[in-house]
Amino acid sequence: MEEARQAVKQMPGGPRYGRDLVEACLDPKAGHKLDAIVHQLETTEPDADPELAFHPGAILTFCGKKSAAVHMLKSAIERDYCAYSQLQFDPLLAKLRGSSEYDQLLSEAKQCQQRYLMGQN
Repeated sequence: MEEARQAVKQMPGGPRYGRDLVEACLDPKAGHKLDAIVHQLETTEPDADPELAFHPGAILTFCGKKSAAVHMLKSAIERDYCAYSQLQFDPLLAKLRGSSEYDQLLSEAKQCQQRYLMGQN
């Protein structure tokens, strides 16, 4: 964790890169800051690129913010970011696996992927 705390200092700033989110997540004393970032993510109009909703969702999962994470991940999948493999293997999502929410996300991502494979999108 200490190595991660040092590495985050090298990340570019700005909401696109999620530095503030990662810093707040890695700082056990930053609960209020993390909650404020989560609120902002949940209430801000999503970026046109659905991948930019998925990555914060993965980080929120790691941070223990399950409800907000599921919201972000679901939003990305609904906007055709078909992250079926990523849901299965991304280590940031480990805390979500085995939950009913995870099963639903995985099912939706697989359906999304199948639509593309069958040329329906």
